[in-house]
Amino acid sequence: MTRKTNILRLLCALTLVFSWSVLSADPGDSMVDESAQPAETTEAIDTATETQPEAQPQETQTTETKPASECSADLRSDSPQEQIRGAKCAAEKKDEKAVPDLIHVLKNQDQPSVLTEVLIALAVIGETGETTSALMEKAGDTSLKPADRYIVVATLVALRTDAQKAQIQSLLSDLEGSDASDALLKDLASKLKPLVGG
Repeated sequence: MTRKTNILRLLCALTLVFSWSVLSADPGDSMVDESAQPAETTEAIDTATETQPEAQPQETQTTETKPASECSADLRSDSPQEQIRGAKCAAEKKDEKAVPDLIHVLKNQDQPSVLTEVLIALAVIGETGETTSALMEKAGDTSLKPADRYIVVATLVALRTDAQKAQIQSLLSDLEGSDASDALLKDLASKLKPLVGG
């Protein structure tokens, strides 16, 4: 039952992404409107920069020792429950700083509940440049369960940009023609190809 609820949540998020892209995008524009960032994010960054004293030296730390965002600590955990909590946190806050950690979990975690939450978070946050290539890699992973690949492909198409249309079309053609693909995955690929193409 939890799996169905997670899939429903992902489909709702994807529906919102599709709706937003159809209503707000010009035919020649990319599917992502980078100017539509919340003003409070920019203000928060400006405020944070202003409040740091200049005399204080900056600490140099790698991303392994200090999380990029408050959601990243949970995403870096080995516990699936904490990774789910981190993904939900990133989705709620639309935390772009958590995207590298979300992608790391996407590439290294095959547990369906974690994967679903990570995909929801990536769909809510939107394309950041790294997201589509990570999703394409995961969509091509034949060791993944067909239901999980289905969700990955749907998320990939929802986050597509003009620059990646040809790559996504190629992936969908491969899925559609592959004997190893699940029947539902083939059906999804055949239905999404016209959407990606134009």
